[in-house]
Amino acid sequence: VVVDTVMIGNTGTGDGHGGGGGGGMSVNGVHQLRNLLVVGNGGATAGRGGGLDLSGAVTVQTVTVYGNSPCGLYNATAAASVRDSILFGNIGLDIGGTLPSTLLNNCIGDGTSAGVNGNFSADPKFERPLFYIKSDSPCINTGSQSAVAAGLAGYTTQTNGVLDAGMVDLGYHAFQGLGVDLELYVNPDPAQGNDANDGSGWGSPLRTITRALAR
Repeated sequence: VVVDTVMIGNTGTGDGHGGGGGGGMSVNGVHQLRNLLVVGNGGATAGRGGGLDLSGAVTVQTVTVYGNSPCGLYNATAAASVRDSILFGNIGLDIGGTLPSTLLNNCIGDGTSAGVNGNFSADPKFERPLFYIKSDSPCINTGSQSAVAAGLAGYTTQTNGVLDAGMVDLGYHAFQGLGVDLELYVNPDPAQGNDANDGSGWGSPLRTITRALAR
């Protein structure tokens, strides 16, 4: 079991499992991957998963896979299961290879199984670079099980630290929020932006990034 793990900016090389796929993680056999953030990883083999490279009865749950190359998740056999996860914005496909036998309540940007078994392709509305999700994200309360059943009732997906409750939110959950709303608007035009504004929208933008970071 791999749980509560962040994998960012790795590259798979050599001739091991996946032929250099799985810059984030290459997994073969019966395993569980729960609550992972897999971002910006690369695989050496064209078409294989730069983020996750799976072979066997691997269970993937509440995982966020973003910005990996040459695809987000590559699955070699039908035995895998992917649920309550976000696979979005990867270079190439978000899911490549063989379709997992279970694909349930996921946000998959390339449209894989959209409209089937709770899967959809809408923008998850990330708060990058930390990959929380906004309060109006379609990924909130749209999982296949409760937050309690997923073991994530004490975790959050939002910057304000509101704990997950009800149906589980999709994707990676953090231990705590930031205590702030990261969505601030900045316009460097002195005729419109002003650091005395609250930065809450384009009607009252801040003028400088420095002021926004100080909020």
